[in-house]
Amino acid sequence: MSGSLSANASSDKRLAGASLATSVETSAEVSEHSITADAWLCVHFPTLALDIALKGTQENGEAIGADRPIVVVEGKKIIQRNDVACQAGIAVGSSLATANSITAGVQSTERDTDNEQRHLRHLANIAYRFSAQVSLQPPSSVLLEINRSRRLFKGIASIVDSLDERYQRLGYTCLVATAQTPLAALALAKSGNVRRLQPRSVDTRLTETCSAADRKHHETSQEKILAEVPIHCLELSAAEIEHFTNMGLRKLGQLLQLPRSELAIRSADQLVDYLLRLSGQRPDPRRPITPVAQFNSTLNLLDPATSKADLEHPMQRLGKELHQWLKRHQYGLLQARWHFAGQSRELTGDTGHKHLPTQADLTVRFARSEQSERRLLLISHLKLEQIDLPTDVLGITLQAVQWEPWTTGADSPEQLFPELAQSNRLPSELIDQLTARLGEEALRTIANHNDYRPEHAWTQQPAIHSSRNSPERLNSSPERLRKNSPERLNSSPERLDNSPERPCTNHLGEPRGNRPLWLFQKPRPIHENSFQPLSGPERIETGWWQSGTCRDYYIARTADGAHVWVYLDASGKWFLHGYFA
Repeated sequence: MSGSLSANASSDKRLAGASLATSVETSAEVSEHSITADAWLCVHFPTLALDIALKGTQENGEAIGADRPIVVVEGKKIIQRNDVACQAGIAVGSSLATANSITAGVQSTERDTDNEQRHLRHLANIAYRFSAQVSLQPPSSVLLEINRSRRLFKGIASIVDSLDERYQRLGYTCLVATAQTPLAALALAKSGNVRRLQPRSVDTRLTETCSAADRKHHETSQEKILAEVPIHCLELSAAEIEHFTNMGLRKLGQLLQLPRSELAIRSADQLVDYLLRLSGQRPDPRRPITPVAQFNSTLNLLDPATSKADLEHPMQRLGKELHQWLKRHQYGLLQARWHFAGQSRELTGDTGHKHLPTQADLTVRFARSEQSERRLLLISHLKLEQIDLPTDVLGITLQAVQWEPWTTGADSPEQLFPELAQSNRLPSELIDQLTARLGEEALRTIANHNDYRPEHAWTQQPAIHSSRNSPERLNSSPERLRKNSPERLNSSPERLDNSPERPCTNHLGEPRGNRPLWLFQKPRPIHENSFQPLSGPERIETGWWQSGTCRDYYIARTADGAHVWVYLDASGKWFLHGYFA
C-alpha cells in the first residue's frame, strides 16, 4: 500500500491527462451492445493531502504553490510535495530538516487523515450521480460500478470527462482507470501505466455475440496489462512489498506466476484472497456509500490569515463547493454557518488592551432560498465586517444548516421568464442586505400564527424568518402546509340564537376575500341596525384553554357603503372587528 502517497504533483498531472485520454479512446472502440460483465471505474487521488492544503491558498490571483516549495509531512517524513519542491530536489521520504537544508522557504503542513476522509467522502458523493454503486477505497480512491449507467451517459468517455471536469474545477488531481474488477481498476489507476492500454484491454466488457476466440483474446490482453503493474501499487503491506522485492519480484505478473499453493504456505491467506479477487476468480462485494444530505467542509490554511481580506479566496473556494452541492441535490440554501478557528493574542493600542477570540462563528440567513455563490459571499462579507476574528485564522469551516427543495414553479418563474426572475428576487435581496447590515431585528414582517381567533392569527417576526422558511415548510409537503394553515372553518354550524334568520347571499360589490385588510386590535361594539349582512355566518369557536371564543362572523355593509367584518358573540352582542379595503 505504500506508494499511494508518494507521487509528486507534476508527474501525477501528466499521468492523469494520459489516463483520461486513453480511457476516452478505449471506451470509444468498445461495442455498445448488451453487456454481460461488470465494469469498474477507479478514480485515484494521488496527492489528496496536498490538494486539500493548496485549495485554500492564493496570492494576487495565483496559487502560492506555483512559486513556493510546499510539502505534506507525516511522522516527520515528507509524503507529498508540489512541483517547486520536486524541482528543488526535495525527495519523498526525506525529513523536513533535510528539505529546509536543500532550499529556503519550505512551507509544510501536517497530514490530517480525518480531514482527508471527509474530503474523500465528498468526492465520492460527487461521483454518485453517475452510479448507484459507489464505494470508498481509503486512503485516496473512489470506485464506481459503471456497467449499468454506461448507456444512460452515452458511454464511458462521457462519464470520465464529466468526473474529470468536476474534480479539476475543485482543484483535485486524479488518475482514472477501468477494469472488470474493482481491485484491478484500483491497481491500474495507482500505477499510472496507461500508455500500454489498448482498445478492449482495460475495459474488457464483451457482447453476447463475441466468439470464444475473441473472449479469450480480450482476457489475455487484460492479463498482459495487469502483469505490468508494479507491486508497490497493489494493496499490500510494506513488509510484503519489501519481501517480494528482495525475492526479485517487482511486477504483478511475476507474483501471479507463483504457484498458489506455495504462495499460501509462504504468505498470509489474505494475499491469496486478494489476488483471487483482483483477477476476478473470487467475488469482491463492495459496500456502497449512502449519500447524506449534509454539507460541512473545512479548509486548513497554510499561511495564517491576518486580515479579513486574506479570507476572501478561502471563502470563495468553500462557497463554490456549497454551490455545487446545492445544485447537485437541487436544494435552496436558507441558512449557513461559517466557523473561523485560529490563534489569539492581546492587541495594545490607544484604548488599552483588546483580547481577540480564538474562534468565531458567523451565521448567514436568507429571506428566500438561494443557490448563488455570489449572494452567499456578499451577505457573508457584510456580516463579517461586524464581528471580531482571531488574530491569525488557521482554518475555515462552512456548514449548510437549513435548506429546502429548490423549485422553479409558479412562485419562481426563472426558467420561463428570466427578465422576471430578477425583479422577483429584488425584495428578498434587499431584505438580506439590510438585515446583514442592521441586524435581523431591524426589519419585521407579519406572519401567520396557528390560531383560529383572528386577533391571534398573526404575529410580527423578523423579515428574514418569514413563514416560507419555517421548519414546518422544510419538513412538510405543500399539501400538508395547506391543511395545517390557520384558515377559517368552512362548516355550516347552527347559528347563535340571536343571529339573523334570513339567509345571506353574496351581492355585487362584496369585497374579495374573507378577511379584512384593517383588523382592529380590540373589537368595537356596533348596533344591529347600523349594517346590512351580505354573507355569513362563519362560525369560529376555539380558545377553550383560555376564556373560550364562540362567534358568528358576517361580511356586512354599513349605511355609508363601507364593507365591514362583524360578529355576534355568545351573549348576543354585535361587534365590529375590521374594515375591508
